[in-house]
Amino acid sequence: MIRAKYCQFITNASRLQTFTNWPSDCPLQPTELAEAGFIYQGNGDSVICYFCGGVLSQWGPEDKAWTEHEKHYPSCTHVLLHKMGDSRLGHGESAESSQMQNSGDGLRQDFVQTESLQETDIDDYKKLEEMNKKLRHQFLCKTCLQEKACIVFLPCSHLSACLMCSQKLLNCNICQKHIKATIRAYCS
Repeated sequence: MIRAKYCQFITNASRLQTFTNWPSDCPLQPTELAEAGFIYQGNGDSVICYFCGGVLSQWGPEDKAWTEHEKHYPSCTHVLLHKMGDSRLGHGESAESSQMQNSGDGLRQDFVQTESLQETDIDDYKKLEEMNKKLRHQFLCKTCLQEKACIVFLPCSHLSACLMCSQKLLNCNICQKHIKATIRAYCS
């Protein structure tokens, strides 16, 4: 999972708040810079991307925030998702994106609920934590439940005992088949 370097600035609104002391003589507007993923840390016209950590400064009158971000940091996830048209990126608030549709008697605005990236990150973290727990248990010695299993029993091929416990067993601790040979397994 790819994570933003500065998660606290995942929303456009939070990034925009960093521009309170933005130099008035800078040719780019804070809204444009925040949309392009930048935050301001109070140093001249230098900005940093909340996602990749890329730094840009010395803005000229012809510069465009998105163009410069893409030119200097083409592999930034914020840039890549923007290019793909991901409307959820960098917003975080639900009902922030909207679609305009033409109807017979005028325009109608439909708000699209977008899932918060922060909520998704928390859900992903919980799923990864649970998966990690299951994997750790899967490779635990089934006899002592303390050490990592590192011995494969033959002929059944179960990887289910640590070195110490395997020396005490005559039968596999999973299927109870007689152990004819063992192989030491190394997991890297």
